[in-house]
Amino acid sequence: MSKNFNLDYIAYNFARMSGVLFSRLAPEIYIWMGKIFGRMLFILDKKHRNIVYRNLRFVFHKDKSPQELNRIARLSFENLGKNLFETLALPRVNKEYIDKYLTFEGKNFIDEALKQKRGLIYITLHLGNWELSNAAYGLMHKNCSVIVKEQKHNGLNQLLNSYRRKFGVRLIELGALRDVVRALENNESVSIVADHGARKGDKFVNFFGREVPVPVGAVKLALKFKAPILFGYIVRTHGAYHKVVIEPFRSFSDTGNKENDLDDNLVAINKQLEKYIHANPEQYLWSYKRWKHSKKRSILILDDGKVGHLRQSQTVAKIIQDLGFDTEVTIIEAKFYNKFIHHLLKICLAMFGRSRVWLSILKIIMDKDSFEKIINGFFDIVISAGSSFAAVNLIISYENKAKSIHIMRPGFASVKRFDLVIMPKHDNPPNYKNVVETGGALNLINSDYLKEEAAKLVKKDESLNSNILKIGLLLGGNTKEYRLTPSIVQKAIVRIKRISIETNTEILVTTSRRTPKDVEEVLKKELSGFKKCKLLIIANEKNIPEAVGAILGLSTIVIVSAESISMVSEAVSSQKLVIALDMPHKDEAILSDIGKRHRLFLENLEKQKYIYLVEAEQIGYKLKELIKTKPNGKKLDDVGAVENKLKNIL
Repeated sequence: MSKNFNLDYIAYNFARMSGVLFSRLAPEIYIWMGKIFGRMLFILDKKHRNIVYRNLRFVFHKDKSPQELNRIARLSFENLGKNLFETLALPRVNKEYIDKYLTFEGKNFIDEALKQKRGLIYITLHLGNWELSNAAYGLMHKNCSVIVKEQKHNGLNQLLNSYRRKFGVRLIELGALRDVVRALENNESVSIVADHGARKGDKFVNFFGREVPVPVGAVKLALKFKAPILFGYIVRTHGAYHKVVIEPFRSFSDTGNKENDLDDNLVAINKQLEKYIHANPEQYLWSYKRWKHSKKRSILILDDGKVGHLRQSQTVAKIIQDLGFDTEVTIIEAKFYNKFIHHLLKICLAMFGRSRVWLSILKIIMDKDSFEKIINGFFDIVISAGSSFAAVNLIISYENKAKSIHIMRPGFASVKRFDLVIMPKHDNPPNYKNVVETGGALNLINSDYLKEEAAKLVKKDESLNSNILKIGLLLGGNTKEYRLTPSIVQKAIVRIKRISIETNTEILVTTSRRTPKDVEEVLKKELSGFKKCKLLIIANEKNIPEAVGAILGLSTIVIVSAESISMVSEAVSSQKLVIALDMPHKDEAILSDIGKRHRLFLENLEKQKYIYLVEAEQIGYKLKELIKTKPNGKKLDDVGAVENKLKNIL
């Protein structure tokens, strides 16, 4: 005997016996019991509580505070409990019960519609106790049908259907189009719940700002058979008392253009349903993943002010877009009033886990503009890089029930708390399912990107479009661990110039905004007027956005200063022959964790033959060797590994 059968058997008997019991109780008692049951579900059912809160936040993030959203979520669970217990008590419902506990607005529209002798399509939604509404409708109008979807548990499904038939409601299985047509031809009304859908043939229509699949059958039949459409919904006013509202479809479009009419009417239906939900959010069934089929993803990138970190985060966002998602990226450079409390927050979050309490603390320590952008936005994915924003990522992703993606080791925050951690090999990543190991810093370098950037530069200077072998030089600057001195650059440039003359090669050079002034002066002195130097860009004087990509695209051999993990990673990702210009460590860095990890990064790449790590004095020998032997470059492809992990979590 299967586990599902046992569960179904227990649930069926519990529901049947509850119906007998509730028939002997005053409605106010089992409604109160349902409220308590719903409140218990809210506390215990974390999975559906998160779904409800996420859906609420998506719809109301601009209008309601987190506290108000949490209140509505709790009330929606309580209302679900009331509806459930009220549905179990359906055997006691009769015309006297309906007359006592239900009031109606617009009931006359039903009679007027049926007078047309074309049947009636009655559109409703999962608002209030829709099963009680069906019962009332069946008692008032015997010739009515309801389109139903078979439930997962067979016993409960049969019991619920028996309750529905008790009130004279004829059941039509979802997808049984001929039965619907027959009902309309017999001038019957057909009720359809139109706010859930994911069947073949459904159309995607905007619903609260994102497209969702919606059933098209009702509108198609209305257009074909000229059957009138009415909207109807039920809301609980207090206790066991309800109000049923029925309204005509005033903006129904029937111009003769079938496709346009179909689209216009589906949009109008969703707008009408939105209006009902906005008015009664605590009575709507939010526990369904209504937007799960939407390809739209709102991405928040937390920018800590470091260009390399931002580029890696943008790379992840681009990978997500390339997976086929319609992405909307928001970049927030957050600042903190109190760095001590910020560090304390990271420690507390690591110790005690995620909670809405941390959001209140974040409001205190973060600048007002940044916090308001965060709290007034809705995000499906939160991306951060570097340890300083790891805790903030967890707080925001928890509030939005979003996917949390972090790049590099997250400091105090536990790696397991993120949906995905992208960690370079030199950070010694743990062997967890949510961790992907990379060889270097993520970047957007690929063959198409290099061709595009090279074409932009060639358009500005056609002399660069020659078949002569080119040597690219990418220079960074000083960091806490490394010094780029005029002496080192002088030694390197002298040797590069000599090789370019001996081998008839051209030189393309760009600096970065970090490059020291005295190094820039050395470059200008050595290369200005030197005929083999076809490009010299001093970024602090006149930067060209496509410079790095173009030089990587046009060069056969690339020399890059070794102090920047991002810059070295971009060079290696270009599949060119890469020489990393080694630089002296600052004295204190040789003992620091950062310095050791940086060194390990370079040594790993050298060991796997992605780079040739050489000092300035040896550059000439290495250049001559590479030009003579012409080995193939080796491409570092971290994007593929990250893409596979992202497919799993998205």
